[in-house]
Amino acid sequence: SRGSLVPLTLAAFHEASTKGTARARLNERSVDWLQQNGRCLDGIRAGESRIAGAGRGAFATVPIEEGSIITPIPLVQIMNSKTFDTESIPYQEVSKQQLLL
Repeated sequence: SRGSLVPLTLAAFHEASTKGTARARLNERSVDWLQQNGRCLDGIRAGESRIAGAGRGAFATVPIEEGSIITPIPLVQIMNSKTFDTESIPYQEVSKQQLLL
């Protein structure tokens, strides 16, 4: 099912194992579509905040004008709110994890 991040059928598992989970899960866009609608995200980087206890986030690598759109969100809509339930995982382990699509 397209509503699940985990392949639920053998066919979906095969597609994910050959294409990769992101490509199997998401609708791919053509180069023309990306040129017309895509956004370059090289003005931000992922990293650890210098604010104690703030954790990880996105940080500007170039000046950004007030009111500018930095990135469209959500990049991927997550339908199951428990997907990122990290309450039972030690903070040291959670802080090392990333969602790779």
